[in-house]
Amino acid sequence: MKVREITLSRRRILAGLAGASALLPLAACGTVATPAAEPAEEMEEKAAPAAEEPQEPEVQVAKWFTASYGGGSFDPVQQGLVDSFNELDATLQAEYVIVPGNQQACIEKVRTGLAAGERDIGIFNCSPIWLANIGTAGLAAELDSLIARDQVDLTEYADLAINAHRLQGNLVAIPHYVNSLIVVYNKDLMNTLGEELPVDSWTWDDFLTLARKLTTGAGAQKQFGVATVPRGFNPNTPWIWMAGGSTYDDEENPTKSTMSSIETRAGLQWRADLYHKHQVTPRPGEVEGDLFSGGVSPLIVTTGAAMSRYRGDRVSFAWDVIGIPAGPTGRTTFAGSYAQAMYSESSTRDAAWGLLKHVTGRPGALAMLSVSLSVPVYTPVAQNEYRNADGQPDGIDNVLNFLTYLRALPKNPNMIAIYGPAYGTYLGQIWSGEASVEEATAAMDTIVDGELG
Repeated sequence: MKVREITLSRRRILAGLAGASALLPLAACGTVATPAAEPAEEMEEKAAPAAEEPQEPEVQVAKWFTASYGGGSFDPVQQGLVDSFNELDATLQAEYVIVPGNQQACIEKVRTGLAAGERDIGIFNCSPIWLANIGTAGLAAELDSLIARDQVDLTEYADLAINAHRLQGNLVAIPHYVNSLIVVYNKDLMNTLGEELPVDSWTWDDFLTLARKLTTGAGAQKQFGVATVPRGFNPNTPWIWMAGGSTYDDEENPTKSTMSSIETRAGLQWRADLYHKHQVTPRPGEVEGDLFSGGVSPLIVTTGAAMSRYRGDRVSFAWDVIGIPAGPTGRTTFAGSYAQAMYSESSTRDAAWGLLKHVTGRPGALAMLSVSLSVPVYTPVAQNEYRNADGQPDGIDNVLNFLTYLRALPKNPNMIAIYGPAYGTYLGQIWSGEASVEEATAAMDTIVDGELG
């Protein structure tokens, strides 16, 4: 079934609601007549109660602060969601506000707004990696009481995805969708090479065995079996977890970094060995171009959202998708998402909460299908419109299955401060070969523990 691009009606927010005010009778000046001399109609007029002026309903306008995603492709869709929300109730309205820069810039904009006394901010977008930042700064309202008040049925949402957005047990954001690791493979090239297609029950050993078989040649003629593996902190947490490691002593309430623990180092070493020992995937900067889209490498570890790069006539070969391989402790992946939080000090609370429900419920899930192939958290849409969308691969259920093995990202209240200097810098040095896993993880622990105090 081909999913139509959602086009929502647009109209301007009402500038105000006009109401007619009745004119009160003017008092007459002059001689006071006796009751007997007053006409009957004047007596009736004076006896009648004064007409009350109609009260104009109060209009709340909540601002939706968001960084510009997808090169701006999200903006018309999200503006359309605002427009459709504004048609529901003339007293609860919204305004779409694009904040230049990334999500961190958006959070900073909200933070400075709080400090400046702004109260008309309604909701703002956030990633689960920043939940502790917005929570400890007092920017995000808890949502459970509102969910209970309005009897929102959370059983219609993927529970692991929802729970990944809790802080100290309180829900502080609701995701539109989750985006996590998958493996895409070139069916045509695999068949040409005479290799059996992978199955979803595969393990790290199975993955490595296949990758080594598919890697051939040397030097400029080398063909890598795996085009690339995501290198950032978020998409590398699964390899740590599946090796039995952890990024902190307690990822929900961290007091100490554990990147240099034996188990955590084992997960990162397995990843590093793909570059340096087995050489089945190129190091950063080693090759140019997209080896998978070009039909050169038969495997790529990527995310659900990236499937859009291969749909339709974007590539010249048949492809399919499978879950990431299971490690020594089983299979786990990170709950990456695009989520919305509600401003804790909002003066437009009713409008903000109504907007948040609208954009993260069925209307938002359907609208987002036109710009993202990430899995909707609203499961009725995930199981129907998403699964049956035109162009989905045969193995789409392998993508949906990661909803059952998601794990929340760590909740460090200083994550924004340490994310780049600690994780960005030193993971990059592992992948490039500039530092060993032992050296890099020790440096990460030093930086992170210094921030945690």
